[in-house]
Amino acid sequence: MNPRRLTLLTVVVVVLAVVTALVVARLRGNTPAEFNLDGQPSLGDASASVEIALFEDFLCPHCATFTESIFPLLKRDFVDTGQARIYFVNFPVLGPGSERIARASECVYRQSESAFWDLKGAMFRSPSELDNSRRIVEFAEVYAPGIDGDALQDCIGSSIARKEVARDTDLARSLGLNSTPSVTVNGVHVTNLSLDRIRVAVERALAAGE
Repeated sequence: MNPRRLTLLTVVVVVLAVVTALVVARLRGNTPAEFNLDGQPSLGDASASVEIALFEDFLCPHCATFTESIFPLLKRDFVDTGQARIYFVNFPVLGPGSERIARASECVYRQSESAFWDLKGAMFRSPSELDNSRRIVEFAEVYAPGIDGDALQDCIGSSIARKEVARDTDLARSLGLNSTPSVTVNGVHVTNLSLDRIRVAVERALAAGE
C-alpha cells in the first residue's frame, strides 16, 4: 500500500472513531453541567441506568393528556420493570396561576413524596379547581389524605417554594426547553414528542449502558 493511500485510510479511521465516540456519548446522555435531578419527585429503582425527566405545567392541557395517556405506559414498561427512573420537574410557562400550582406541588412533595404522586394526576384533571391557594389546599386535603393543610398554606407563598420552582425552571432553560410537556432521557431532549420517540430514546439509552 502506498504512503498516500495509507495516510488517507488512517484519516478515515480516525474520523469514524471520533463520530462513533460522539454518538455513544449522546446516547449515554452527555448533559449540561447544571443538569441534576437530585431533589425532584421520582419513581423507580434508584440504581436504574436510565433517567426519564418530565417537564410539565399543571395548567397545560397537553401535559394533562400526556399524564393521562403516555405516563402510565412509560411507568409500566420502564419504571415498573426496573429499567428506568422517572422524574417530575415543574416548568410553569403559562403565567402566575401555573407558578402558584407549581409552588403548591413542591410544598406537597416536601411533606410526602407519595402524596405528590397521589395528587399529580388529580391536579392535571381538575385545573379549574386550583385557581387560588386556599382551594389548592382544600383539593390536596381531599386527594392526598394526611397532608397538613395549614403547613401547605404557609408553604405555598414561601421563599423556599419560590426558589424550588425557580430552580426547576432554570434546569429546563439550561437544556434549551421552551414548551410543555418536554421529556429528556438521560438529559437528552426528546424532540417531536411522542410515545414511540420516548420508547426509542429509552431503548437506545439502555443499549448504550450495557
